[in-house]
Amino acid sequence: MLFRRVSYLKIIRSNYLYVMNARLLFFFFALPFVLTACCLGNAKCKTSSNAVNARLIDLTTGKDLFFGDSARFRNEQPVFYSLIGTDSVTHSVNRQEYNASNADSVLTIQFDARSLTTVYVKLPDGDIDTLSISYPLSEGSACCDPYSTVAPLQYNRQPIQGGLDDVLIFGK
Repeated sequence: MLFRRVSYLKIIRSNYLYVMNARLLFFFFALPFVLTACCLGNAKCKTSSNAVNARLIDLTTGKDLFFGDSARFRNEQPVFYSLIGTDSVTHSVNRQEYNASNADSVLTIQFDARSLTTVYVKLPDGDIDTLSISYPLSEGSACCDPYSTVAPLQYNRQPIQGGLDDVLIFGK
């Protein structure tokens, strides 16, 4: 009888080792695949962007300076630029129709990729304003890389108003 117990113990021990080996195999091979399976086409990752949509308004009247019936600079465009030493870097500005609840049209500003934090805004009447921006890095996820965006902070040392539908309001 004692001999039979030993053989049962061997069977139990071999089954236990088999189960443990199977768990280890799953842990090292299958689990990483399962954890990254969300990355196989289902993940919608954000990408870095240096562009913002904005409106420049007159603070006294609340009217848009570039769009609408009462625009002061209807057919003109501001120039956004930065300085690196004595060289100037121009940022791209496009007028675009924007179907948002607070604006018919916006200025889309594509900031230079060199992460310049002080941007000068030259208006068509010769006035030059100052825009302070930063480039915060947002964390990604298990499936997505970190990404950076442009975050305008101040316009003429005044906080920037966030408009509706991701349209920023720069007040003059």
